[in-house]
Amino acid sequence: MHFPRPLPAALAVAVVAGSCGEGRAPHAPPAVVRDSAGVTIVESPAPEPGARLGWTLDSVPTLDIGTLDGPPELQLYQVRGAFRLADGGVAVLNAGSREVRLYGADGRHLRSMGGEGDGPGEFNNPGSLHRWADDSLAVWDARARRLTVYGLDGSLGRTLALPQPEGLGLPSFRHRLSNGALVTTSMKLSEDALSSGEVRIPVEVALLSDDGEVSVSLGTFPGDDTFMQIAEESVSILRIPFARGLAVAPHRNQTIVAETGRLELRYFGPGGSTERIARVAVPPRQATDADRQAYLEERLANAAEQARPGLRTLLLDHPGPDTLPAFSALKDDVLGNTWVRLFRSPADTGAEQWIVLDAEGAARGTVALPPGIDVYEIGPDWLLGLWTDELDVEHVRVWRFSGRPAPG
Repeated sequence: MHFPRPLPAALAVAVVAGSCGEGRAPHAPPAVVRDSAGVTIVESPAPEPGARLGWTLDSVPTLDIGTLDGPPELQLYQVRGAFRLADGGVAVLNAGSREVRLYGADGRHLRSMGGEGDGPGEFNNPGSLHRWADDSLAVWDARARRLTVYGLDGSLGRTLALPQPEGLGLPSFRHRLSNGALVTTSMKLSEDALSSGEVRIPVEVALLSDDGEVSVSLGTFPGDDTFMQIAEESVSILRIPFARGLAVAPHRNQTIVAETGRLELRYFGPGGSTERIARVAVPPRQATDADRQAYLEERLANAAEQARPGLRTLLLDHPGPDTLPAFSALKDDVLGNTWVRLFRSPADTGAEQWIVLDAEGAARGTVALPPGIDVYEIGPDWLLGLWTDELDVEHVRVWRFSGRPAPG
């Protein structure tokens, strides 16, 4: 990338069995819940291998969008997000063509919106797709610092430019809460504090009003582990191996903020105060030589050939922390559970492991998902995600869960 409060002692302690409704895995131990000066703290042991929830993803998708050959509107490239529509169709952000595409429940292309450009309704560098309301969606264009809202009928709604934070950092839109507040992050970089070396760049998380004005800051948190190199006319930032980072995710009308180095989620309310802290005692994993070698090979394979020698040197000189991050992603499902994807080293084999927390933050158990799926949305009995085949063809797919019946 280039650029020109401690808690007081607990007041009460209780043991809870987990969520109501769907229940917990048979061998999942109970969580301990205590109150500390009005903040609920939920502490769960790490789920044991037998604490499986019994939900498995069907091997055959019910919907598959994406093809190697065929009409251009069915060919996907650089998908940056998708979500399911009320009728079973799917909205897809295809950044390669700078478009949002809508598909029916049968996979048939319905319409496209956007296109490359700087004008209203056009995109320069579309980075993420968001459900805005029942009848609309929004696209975040990182380069333009702009949100563009479209109706599902293809009509252009509004555009909203996010304010530039002080210093050199750029704002990033994360999600919209049910009350209309916008959640953003921005790196806190000032020219006076710039110096070469390893650093965790601070990141501010803020709530904005619907018109884009900052209403409250949730705080400033440590961001990615990086190596920063200062030149006369530029600042280069390299993410070092096994970097810890910051995860930000919606949870009903709250915002979850968590550093990926340990599994501790902080739930912030609409007013900006901490309402809940959920911890799962996942033990740290040491970074092995095999982990480091696999990471190096993966990074070099994804770099331009001419950049590989310099990148190799930098990565070897800055090998990263001794332990791996605890997790790498947070996803809320439509029933209010939070799914936490445990960190997966490039040297790991087998399924991806997810810990599922109930709506109150207690660990319910674990779910194993096939590797290679970029999860976008989790429904009552389905999952929507991006999968890339052996020919590097991107597919947006919907799979059904077995063992997890839809409620009601």
